[in-house]
Amino acid sequence: MVKKMRKALAIMLMLSFPGIASSLALGQGGGGGQADGISASAPVSQANRAVEGMAPAAEKYKPVYSEVEPTLTAEQQANVDRMEIRKERAYRNLNARLEPNSDHPVEGPRFYKMMRDGTFNSDETAIPGEFTKADNTGTFFRNADVTISGASASVIHEPAHAQIGKNVFYTANWYAARSANGGSTFTYLNPFTDFPAMCCDQDVAHDVSRNLILWYRQGSMATNGTNQVKLSVSTNGGLSFLTYTWSPTSFDASLTNRWFDYPHLALSNNFLYLVTNVFNAADTQTNRMVIRMPLEQLAVGAAFNYYRWTFAAGQTITPVQGATETMYFGSSENSTGTFRVYSWPESTTVLSSIARTVPAWTPTNRDGTCTVANGRNPCGRADQRVTAGWVSKGVIGFFWNVKQGGGFPYPYINAATFRESDKVYLARPYIYNTGFAFEYGAAAPNIRGDLGIAVLAAGGSIGYPRFWVGIDDGYNGAPPGWELYHVISSTNWGKTGTGKEGAGDYLRVRQFSPVGSIWTASGYYGFGTTVAYKGKFVVFGRGREQRAFTRWSGL
Repeated sequence: MVKKMRKALAIMLMLSFPGIASSLALGQGGGGGQADGISASAPVSQANRAVEGMAPAAEKYKPVYSEVEPTLTAEQQANVDRMEIRKERAYRNLNARLEPNSDHPVEGPRFYKMMRDGTFNSDETAIPGEFTKADNTGTFFRNADVTISGASASVIHEPAHAQIGKNVFYTANWYAARSANGGSTFTYLNPFTDFPAMCCDQDVAHDVSRNLILWYRQGSMATNGTNQVKLSVSTNGGLSFLTYTWSPTSFDASLTNRWFDYPHLALSNNFLYLVTNVFNAADTQTNRMVIRMPLEQLAVGAAFNYYRWTFAAGQTITPVQGATETMYFGSSENSTGTFRVYSWPESTTVLSSIARTVPAWTPTNRDGTCTVANGRNPCGRADQRVTAGWVSKGVIGFFWNVKQGGGFPYPYINAATFRESDKVYLARPYIYNTGFAFEYGAAAPNIRGDLGIAVLAAGGSIGYPRFWVGIDDGYNGAPPGWELYHVISSTNWGKTGTGKEGAGDYLRVRQFSPVGSIWTASGYYGFGTTVAYKGKFVVFGRGREQRAFTRWSGL
């Protein structure tokens, strides 16, 4: 049943800050080769040619779906916990290395303005309504639980999804699920079945023009310090896959005894991009990698030529959603105000980048605070890695988490936008409230270039984490701002299996396919006396798109 959204909040886009190039870019290594350590003298802008390689053909994989959600064995849980400890240490140490001097001035919320305050209540029942062609009401076309019981579900849920028509493929820690009825109901598969060494950090994307669902899984580190990853490609909505299996040395022979972590998948017209961090057996980040793969070859499971960049250690590089002929990436290099924007046109093997000055922010290293009623701290894991990026209407934008400080009483989602033509810094459309925290922003444009977003909010006046989605288009006020809508509220929250605080590490927003005028989002919530977590699949947009959703969702 289609339901109108209950408005939660609308936040104004910040006014422009003129941007200038920075004279120092931290963490930017040279292209094409391995470089241990952190470069502190990289140029403001650079352009180098990527390294070419060959990937072997994929293997066939036909998963078995079940009405029963998978559960972890004791051995699998121990393995996941072991990797969680390694990742906690790895990112704390990395952020400390990148931000040795955390005591510096920051840009406070002086440009912040609340357009209109919304009401917050625990009633999850949206208001039903009739829709007309001109209806611009924010609308949930689908708002569904993915998991029934919360089995095999982590507080670090990392939900991701792909959707083409009535087919939805959804992943999280530690399960995968498929729907053949537009997300109304799901069946489940165990992602460990063909990948016993799997750990966590799945991601999913879709290419509607080739009818592809692309599913990435990350393995645990073996005793030699390396891990495997799998990329599975489906042309039939997830009924069967062609699966590639790789390790870091599959792409760069110098990356022996290394493990991949924190993947992002993104597409341009003709390529899939995999972006990941690289760590060694001592849990020290040594590199970041960007890999470009041709979609035509992936679609048939063929061997293919790829191009990759291996960067020196530094802040995470994150790709944008909405790219067509050029892929863009971003990295929040230094909290004193250095942000690097990368460009890789489809027509060339040359990747270029430029560092821009943005407003300084408070360094964030898993030390945000948004305590909830039972004493848990959902903001305790967030750091300043870029969580999402987008390109639309001639503007490139990025989100990242920042803790409280510098005039912000709670953690917030920081943002920066840049003019696509010359990468000049434009504005800081952050998401912030004086009474509670925001974190883990995700974003994607629709075919009109309007933005759909997803966020978690927690602490303060709203308590346990809430999953919200939002819209920025021509209907959300003047001046325009983020329009946020409440999806679900948690009623409990817990810790990781190793006793750590947090949430995350990411949510996902995608275009609804094949129409592209509305959005899909993946989030989650906690519930129950013995806390468990359920994934959420949401289709949202303006009420006028009712017919488009009904036609293509298989209803």
